[in-house]
Amino acid sequence: MSFAKGSGEKDASWEKYLLTVIATFGSFFLGMIVAANFMQEIPKGVSAGWSTTIFSIQLIPYLFGLVGLLASVKFIMNRPILSVITSRKKFDWKRFFFAFGLWLTFQIVFLISAKSSGAIITFDLSLRNLLPLLLVSITLLPIQTAFEDIFYRGFLFQGFSRAIGKAGVSVVAIAVLFGLMHSGNPEMDIFGNVALIFYIVSGLFLGLLAHLDDGLELGMGYHFANNFFGAFILTNTWQVFQTKAIFTDYSDPVFGWEMWIPLIVLQPAMLYAFYRIYRWKNPVKRILE
Repeated sequence: MSFAKGSGEKDASWEKYLLTVIATFGSFFLGMIVAANFMQEIPKGVSAGWSTTIFSIQLIPYLFGLVGLLASVKFIMNRPILSVITSRKKFDWKRFFFAFGLWLTFQIVFLISAKSSGAIITFDLSLRNLLPLLLVSITLLPIQTAFEDIFYRGFLFQGFSRAIGKAGVSVVAIAVLFGLMHSGNPEMDIFGNVALIFYIVSGLFLGLLAHLDDGLELGMGYHFANNFFGAFILTNTWQVFQTKAIFTDYSDPVFGWEMWIPLIVLQPAMLYAFYRIYRWKNPVKRILE
């Protein structure tokens, strides 16, 4: 059974899909209310830009959203939760950690290159700040990335594939939705529409991983590595999540070569590498199907 077809249930009506979407967004909105109440309790003297507490509160809606999504899949869709995550009998942690380690390594290389080329990057190794941040980054941050991956490239991808009948078209549709979801991020105001292109192309890459590998493990590893790097290793003063990371980039935000290389070089190269490693069968045919 391919991942695009989900668990193969025959009674998955559009009403169930719609109700699941409503329940998921309702849970996410409830999480936003809870987070807003917590934010009101933060003393005015705490810097919102660098507080790990603020960062953890920002992640609360994703926890609520994930719980709502998985509960809806289980009790509204009457499907195994694993069916919106992978077509395998169990989650493949080896795939997850391989993709995580590979992309994290690439990002660290980019950091070294940027710092060597004169970027204004400061170093701050404060255990008092880093230990709480590390705890949040390895507990709550994976929930944030998992929610996005499971909702878009799991649940919605399967729903679109059933409705449209073509998994390849569904990959593109979900990539556009993923890009539009990020349209409210601060980088959209800074970079303009080119940032939207970045998110859509990245969503296309992650969608292809899910479709061709019949599961979310590789994409979830990549996505978590990307956000973990941005939260714990290198942050800046303008991104949506700001933390007291090990390094802070104070350079003027520019959509330069370091943003284009992942899109036009590294992501295609990783697709090819995964194709060879995991021996995907007829990838072009599956994309067009």
